[in-house]
Amino acid sequence: MNDVIFGDHYAQAVLSGNLRQREFRISHPDTLMAFAMVDNHLSTFAYRTKVANDPAAFRRLMAMHRADVKKIAEKRHWAIPLMVEIEPNHREVCQVAMPLRYVWNISDASLEAWVMDICPACTGRRMELMDGQDGRRVLSDIPCKACAGSGKSLPVVEPLSLLPFVGQVLEILTRRFESVGRAANKKLKG
Repeated sequence: MNDVIFGDHYAQAVLSGNLRQREFRISHPDTLMAFAMVDNHLSTFAYRTKVANDPAAFRRLMAMHRADVKKIAEKRHWAIPLMVEIEPNHREVCQVAMPLRYVWNISDASLEAWVMDICPACTGRRMELMDGQDGRRVLSDIPCKACAGSGKSLPVVEPLSLLPFVGQVLEILTRRFESVGRAANKKLKG
């Protein structure tokens, strides 16, 4: 069972009203117990938010994610360029520590882009929609301009100079999400 299939099983188990144990096959309680045995809280809330659409998990995830991104910013010594006037008509660019509000902007933008990762313009189909003959919308041969044909939504952050930092955090979130699926899958297999 790979990570994607485990995600599907987890989503079905969370929404299931039937938690009956089955003896010779993996059932919903097995999936939930394997997931509960994974001991990484931030990744667990991320998994619950992304796969099961759990609003309570999203609120917890957002608070934990902000604190985590703050630690990442401190550890990596994130800085932003600042133009400083040393003498009249003489300016230099200095690197200053990133303000906390920028760290929160990065945190919120990365989490939003990670949770809602499907392009709203093409709904993940990678191509633009056009009007068909009978009034229905059909796919064209033109790649979507909003996502550049990737099908993924692009993060929105102000100021734009923070975009590389959002990309770093998105990579970290993706790796954590995949690690939770792998760890729960190992517990499930025994």
